[in-house]
Amino acid sequence: MSLEKLYGNHKIKQRLTGILQNDTLSHAYIFSGPGGVGKYDFAKVWAEMITKGHTADIKEVTNDNYCPSKKNASLSVDAVRNATADMYLKPFIADKSVYIVPQGETMSVSAQNALLKTFEEPPRYCVIIIITDNYEALLPTIRSRAVNIRFGKLTEQEIDNCLKDKGYESSDIITALADGSIKKAVTFCENHEMLNLCEQTIGMLSDLFYKKGDEKYKLIGFLQQNKDNINVILDTFVVFFQQSLLQLAEKNVTISLRVPDGKTSARCIGHIERCRKALKSNANYNMTVSELVLGLTQ
Repeated sequence: MSLEKLYGNHKIKQRLTGILQNDTLSHAYIFSGPGGVGKYDFAKVWAEMITKGHTADIKEVTNDNYCPSKKNASLSVDAVRNATADMYLKPFIADKSVYIVPQGETMSVSAQNALLKTFEEPPRYCVIIIITDNYEALLPTIRSRAVNIRFGKLTEQEIDNCLKDKGYESSDIITALADGSIKKAVTFCENHEMLNLCEQTIGMLSDLFYKKGDEKYKLIGFLQQNKDNINVILDTFVVFFQQSLLQLAEKNVTISLRVPDGKTSARCIGHIERCRKALKSNANYNMTVSELVLGLTQ
């Protein structure tokens, strides 16, 4: 498979191809950017290009592969230590071996420090690719010793093309809610309950601004009843207000909405992000979502 068969991020395809053509391969790369945009697929295909198809020289640094006794979601320091020991072994067939760290943000500080020695004294026949949705979660010492390849969101047309090629039935609401993520788009295609939840969320937001009555209390109750899906709902809130801003700017929009003014939309996005941050800090759930809804209607 070639990079050209992957979706989106065309400049990155050109950059990765150019690195190999110009023989300027570094010892370490970070593939960073939003989740679900294809970073892992890019890493796998590029690794095959680096090893010229010798997949035996492509390794994934996971607990399952390097420390099976560790069943936790985060990448253990023991797994990283075992992997770094392998990195100093010569490849089986290819000129270089490639080690892919699929969820770099799950590494603890200790695990990252265990990897750091290899970054400081890299073997000439090894390339490391760290994949992360959260670049800032990596230590500055790791970031400074690797080339950061920053991935962007896919366009709605790219999402639409990808879904159709995969045999899914696409729609405007799905490509908008996906917010540039193939993974999200596929989830909505396969999980109709989740899609219905998002459509219900959009309807309640519209009612919040354009119907008089107890709409804010209905929305508060809705959020309190859907605690397990709050991240999906908050993502839908953001898409709603992003579409509102695009519509006010008279740009192409996927979802036609009755929208609040631009200042209101921008202010509401700020409230949503503060709510998300508070929930991550284990703030009281019911109080936090209630404050969010009251903030949206200020």
